[in-house]
Amino acid sequence: MEEIYEHLILPKNGIFGALYTLVKTGRSDGKTFADKLIAKYGIVTVPADSFYGGPVNAVRLSLVSVPWSEGDEEWISGVKALKQALHEITQ
Repeated sequence: MEEIYEHLILPKNGIFGALYTLVKTGRSDGKTFADKLIAKYGIVTVPADSFYGGPVNAVRLSLVSVPWSEGDEEWISGVKALKQALHEITQ
């Protein structure tokens, strides 16, 4: 695993071309965070409990569902929305 900035964790064997990333959720458990994220921001994540084998303060975010191309304004606005959500929900 490789931690990137404050919230993102990428699988070490898939840093370039990973299908998902783990997102730390601060003090919030994964399910509560995922529920808030979809209800308030429309961003779909999955609690990462099954990945870790038990309760964890993280969610899995599919990177396949948000493909990137340089200068893609829709993608950039999605990343900004995720950053804002992380800032608000993890406080």
